[in-house]
Amino acid sequence: MVYRCERCGKPHARDDPPCTDCGYDSFKQYDEETSATVETGPNFVWACSDCGRQHVKHTPPCSRCGSQELEKIEPSYEQLDRDLERRTGWKSIARPYLPLMVLIAIAGLGLIALIAL
Repeated sequence: MVYRCERCGKPHARDDPPCTDCGYDSFKQYDEETSATVETGPNFVWACSDCGRQHVKHTPPCSRCGSQELEKIEPSYEQLDRDLERRTGWKSIARPYLPLMVLIAIAGLGLIALIAL
């Protein structure tokens, strides 16, 4: 018998949740000869109860604050939708590096002038 995670479908040798890939806590038993589709169900993430950082797997401690408490929640995509609505172009990406680029250009011109003398 093979046990598969009901969320991601990863096969496991025995019924010992949580899943090592996604952290889901329910397995379903399958015969090795039977091929069946996997019900993905709702996606869950593990959020730190102290700082709110979201983790894909239930692997304490939190990588941001070191807390051992992770809560299973359904992710919210509202912030992602807002970020995708904003247009980002090369100008908004290059703006923080503009002083550095100007400095490099001036240094390059100075080096060329020094070599030409």
